[in-house]
Amino acid sequence: MSRLPATASRRLLPLLIAFVLAPAGTALACGEYRHEGARAAKARGALVVGDSITYGAAGGLSRHGFEVDARACRFVPAGLAVLRWRARHHRLPRRVVVALGSNGTYSVHELMTTLRVIGRHRRLILVTPREARGLPEADARRIRWFAHRMPWRVRVVDWARRSHRHPSWFGPDGLHLTAHGYDAFARGIARAVRR
Repeated sequence: MSRLPATASRRLLPLLIAFVLAPAGTALACGEYRHEGARAAKARGALVVGDSITYGAAGGLSRHGFEVDARACRFVPAGLAVLRWRARHHRLPRRVVVALGSNGTYSVHELMTTLRVIGRHRRLILVTPREARGLPEADARRIRWFAHRMPWRVRVVDWARRSHRHPSWFGPDGLHLTAHGYDAFARGIARAVRR
């Protein structure tokens, strides 16, 4: 019987976890979609595009004034497709928050493409992802490096670093969140955008 290469196993694990575990402990199937409009004026003009972590935090983000577009098991290319569609239809706000990377990896090319897609007059806010089991992830380092090189265009919400000392925010997989974790995730993004 053949075994999957290590990189394939690493990319598939978050998908399997996302399929079995939901934000509140119920089953959340890959592909489940959630859209929330902004319910508060604080951050109006900001959009969050994310994966299953954002899916669970969508209500809190909406209360902080964000429009949310989240899909369970969303990979970076699928998130970029959402941004491209919105750019083509003139539906991108001034501030775009991208909270992807829980599924697969985020390359420098994809970071550059994201910046190019949103256009030069918008601010990009990147949320550093955690890997399954809460381990350090190269994507977080790559995102910090990228933002450091373009501080006038890119801001970082360092979720990987901020959440590291809060195991109570996470479910058994170290990736998906408890109610307190979702609240902290939404507050962290709201603070970064208001700054």
